[in-house]
Amino acid sequence: MRRALVLGGGGATGIAWEVGALDGLAIDVALADRVIGTSAGAAVAAKMTAGFDRGEVSEWASTPQVPHANVDAVVLARLAGAQVWPDRMAAIRALGRRGLAAWSRDAQDEWVSYVADDLRGRPWPDRLVLTATNAITARGTVFDAASGVDLADAVAASCSVPGVFPPVVIDGVPYMDGGMPSPANLDLAWGFQAVVAVTSHAASIRPYRWPGRQARELGVPVCLVEADTRTKVAQGPDMLDTSRVGRAYAEGLRQGRSRAEEARAAWRVPA
Repeated sequence: MRRALVLGGGGATGIAWEVGALDGLAIDVALADRVIGTSAGAAVAAKMTAGFDRGEVSEWASTPQVPHANVDAVVLARLAGAQVWPDRMAAIRALGRRGLAAWSRDAQDEWVSYVADDLRGRPWPDRLVLTATNAITARGTVFDAASGVDLADAVAASCSVPGVFPPVVIDGVPYMDGGMPSPANLDLAWGFQAVVAVTSHAASIRPYRWPGRQARELGVPVCLVEADTRTKVAQGPDMLDTSRVGRAYAEGLRQGRSRAEEARAAWRVPA
């Protein structure tokens, strides 16, 4: 039985919600043969596989912090516009150029330290796969243990919302949010026999990017846990509002517990 765990995007509140959902599902992450992380899910996936204690991860995700940035209406409009623009790849490249125009080494170092300082220099877990988007070509990229990339840089790149955080330059190539191709990149779980997927952010105008559609196309048992309406109210409109992470974690815990039996069945793990 080859199992995959997929963790999607969602900002700071998404991180809290996803960790809460995983705690509620009560699945053993060590059973996953592959853990795929996108954006917020990249930070969670890295923590879950890089040797951190589960209690430490829960405390990290659910403790309010000083907000680092916010997503204003202009940024939201640009991100939404990139989804509906006829030439979507061109729109994503435009977002990449805007990010590069504001890039500096100091800004990148500050961002990496903020989001992944405790991952710097840690060995890359063999089963961990993280997504990012090439800011020049707009194509999705996958980082893993064979990529030779520092784990902290890969996490920060996957989490770099264009227009909010600086792109992360790796081997001379700038990368940004791994959620640009898809909110969860569930298609990367192709070939696995059982999948559990947890994603706070699932919104997409284009159907082929929907986590639900990608899950159906895998053709295997998938337990897909997405943020419900109650969770979205608790998270609020700003996914980077860290003052709401405690509430987001609690809602994730609630949803996870309600789906725990289904997750065990998907992974064929006895109760």
